[in-house]
Amino acid sequence: AGEKQTNCRRRGKEEEEEEEACAAPSPFFLCGGWYHDEGVQKYGGGIPGYQTWNVGFCDRIRVEGGEPSLSEWVEEVRRLRPGRMTRRSESGEGTWEHVAYGDYVAALTKPALAVMTYADELGSQEAYRVAAELYDEALQRSEEFPDVNYKNAAIAFGKFRNRDSPCKMVHYFSVFLLKTSSKQEHQILRTLRDFLVHEQKMQEEGEGCSSEILLTAKKAYRHYRRVVAESK
Repeated sequence: AGEKQTNCRRRGKEEEEEEEACAAPSPFFLCGGWYHDEGVQKYGGGIPGYQTWNVGFCDRIRVEGGEPSLSEWVEEVRRLRPGRMTRRSESGEGTWEHVAYGDYVAALTKPALAVMTYADELGSQEAYRVAAELYDEALQRSEEFPDVNYKNAAIAFGKFRNRDSPCKMVHYFSVFLLKTSSKQEHQILRTLRDFLVHEQKMQEEGEGCSSEILLTAKKAYRHYRRVVAESK
């Protein structure tokens, strides 16, 4: 594991000059997960000196201490991001097409979660911004993501504090409540309620979120209140 460094070689040019050329290190990737206790040392595994950085389908294995900058990491995520893929309606559960589509969806959102975890560790607003962007980009690709991804996207936008992030946060919390089967999301329901009260005042002043976000929030609030009432 780690970085593979090819040997340098000496090249002469008309016996008058020599230059040393070394090939760039070849990256190593882990696809499918570690076996048993062979996880990286950071997470209690048995391979000290290495860390993994998720880039979608796989994790990039890096020597500890050779961590990339956030911009380098995200550039690699976007470069290795899979192209668009549509799920065939006739591909039932257990078929290879179903499995492949599940892997595709996961590959789009795993880097966003990894960056958000990184942001939590560092308390980095820049990393929260990137995590929110990666979720936003991923969730435009399909309407079939597991509901937790919409919740995580909302949390990322909530932690990235800028002028537009509250509207994005409310949008993704609304989609989450419309999709989830959980009956325990009372705090999110209260968040939408407070938003709708606040947004009514903002709309009267000609400000606030878009009408589409407002309508989705109202729909989600009514839907989830009904879900909670029926579960009692």
